[in-house]
Amino acid sequence: HQSPAQRGSSSESMQAVARAARCLRSQERQLSLCARSSQLRSLRVGAARSLQANRSLHGRHPFALVQKASLATGDADAAAFVGITPGLTKEEQIARKNQDIDKDGIWDLLPAGVQQSLQDAGKVRFVSWLGHGVTKGKAAIVQLFTHEEADAIIDCMCTAGGKSGVMSAERTAELYLGRVNTARHLVADARLAEHLFHRFQACLVPSGGGQVPFLSEMKFGSDVVAVNEKIRLVTTEAGGEHQKHADISEPSDDGQRSSRLTFQCYLNPEAYEGGHFQLYPQERGGHEPVDIPMEKGCAVVFVQEDAELMHGGGKKGA
Repeated sequence: HQSPAQRGSSSESMQAVARAARCLRSQERQLSLCARSSQLRSLRVGAARSLQANRSLHGRHPFALVQKASLATGDADAAAFVGITPGLTKEEQIARKNQDIDKDGIWDLLPAGVQQSLQDAGKVRFVSWLGHGVTKGKAAIVQLFTHEEADAIIDCMCTAGGKSGVMSAERTAELYLGRVNTARHLVADARLAEHLFHRFQACLVPSGGGQVPFLSEMKFGSDVVAVNEKIRLVTTEAGGEHQKHADISEPSDDGQRSSRLTFQCYLNPEAYEGGHFQLYPQERGGHEPVDIPMEKGCAVVFVQEDAELMHGGGKKGA
């Protein structure tokens, strides 16, 4: 599931020219792995999970699928729960969302210094459990990127029509229920995914007077074998939002693995108003959203298809 940086008007025009070669957005470029320049930029990824023990880190051995069942077209409540378009099965929805991918990724577009920085797994930091009644171990906030890394990723995001992997706001609204004024750039980037996985492996959380691996404290975390190389770079314009839903679990292309965790990283929250990650706590009846402010480069990590993690993205202001 949203994540952002904004520049001053004078420097923005200069940067726009320099970034054109990297396929930056036309207009003012709101970013968010969701937001920039008043655009919200964000990055969303699912973590692959194996049901079998002692498998390789890269998942080359067979893995059991966690979930294969389709949601019936007529099961409106179940479909709405994970944002499936009426008339489509879960598998059909996933196939349509993933049919166009930028296979070049963004790693080669990143400055050498940022590439080197991203290879330092020690730059990750656990911030807190999500709270608000969510069971501990189902959702947390992690400082995933430095400010420099977040800005560099923003510079690689694209919203230009005709570019591989780019889905316009109009097309996104058709395939993602309740998503408004939000464009998406889907990339396949194994190198970036690998280094992100190393950061999650290196992340430590306080426990019993000491520290333990973050993934060992997350539900499904001990079964995670990789970060999905399919990374969604999201840009939300003014007035954009993502309405209440739970994230969907997706199988890998070879059917050997399935996602069970989402991490959604906010790249430029300092550049716009609103656009917060919103949780719909069950302790409030599940209907009233609570804003969860996120710092630049922070990611919310949470389990998929879980009623405690009904969430959305608040309306983005100027």
